[in-house]
Amino acid sequence: MTRSAHAIFAVTLVSLWLPTAALAGAVASSELQDSWGESGASASNSAVDGSLETAWIEGNENDGVGEWIELDLPRGTLKSFTVSVGKGPDDVQFKRYARPKQIDIDIFSLDDAQNPIQVTQITHAFDDTWAAVTIEAGDQLIGGDLWGGKARFTIRSVYTGTDFDTLVAISEIRANFKVDPCPTMVVEMSSNPGDKGKLTDESPKSVWIAAGGAEEWVTVESPDWSISRIGIFPGHGSSSSNFAAYSRPKTVDIRVMMETFTVTLEDKRELQWFDLPVTGGYNGSSWGEVRVQVRDVYAGGSHAEVAISDIILAAINYGG
Repeated sequence: MTRSAHAIFAVTLVSLWLPTAALAGAVASSELQDSWGESGASASNSAVDGSLETAWIEGNENDGVGEWIELDLPRGTLKSFTVSVGKGPDDVQFKRYARPKQIDIDIFSLDDAQNPIQVTQITHAFDDTWAAVTIEAGDQLIGGDLWGGKARFTIRSVYTGTDFDTLVAISEIRANFKVDPCPTMVVEMSSNPGDKGKLTDESPKSVWIAAGGAEEWVTVESPDWSISRIGIFPGHGSSSSNFAAYSRPKTVDIRVMMETFTVTLEDKRELQWFDLPVTGGYNGSSWGEVRVQVRDVYAGGSHAEVAISDIILAAINYGG
């Protein structure tokens, strides 16, 4: 189907040149708009919303070559990008829309006056398959004292779509930054608040022993950091015998930024890491308090109380 034919289906293609200020982490040279002049699920921020069911679809009256999408980047060490080109969420939908065959990625740092300074350019060619692709960035230091940077993805050639032959789509882009443990503070806990310092000292020998078993909870935060992961050391970690004696978290709900997801810990005496939600197009884009709610436990041999040795957050940079 050509662009003209696509317009019959109540879609109006209008080139939209956006201002430099970012909208939810991304701006684009153009966006596909509907007959009401709205881009909706085809907007640039659809490529950084963490969902493969939405996509940025460029909206210019050409073959898509030269169109671009630009992401805001935080300060930190950029390691790679994860990119899903085309329109998801499956192989059938993927073939309907055009998708990039080759792109240029221009990476910039912003100086204190927010002037972009180019760090590097990467050219990448995609296979024509529905799959997330990792593009290495070479551990690039992004940003200065005040600001981060930007990454512009420019389409250089395309694979033609079966239905919409020149509507080029990118489902998701994520920038992956180097992650390190960061200062973690306990905000509140369900019982024995005097033990809160034991949870964040990164020592398995000092332990929070909760008053009960399942349904115990703790809330932690790391103010001014771009948090990416949470590490949980289940049980009493000082020795194998103490580990077996106390109940240990098995299933926990993790709540951050109004989103809750459930993870299962292995019954091992070690720190176990879990990724936090990605918003805005980069890992480390979670902020605020993180609540860990115990839902199920591995039963202790002699103590019903649930024990947790450590809860540690990891981040990509200091945000203050």
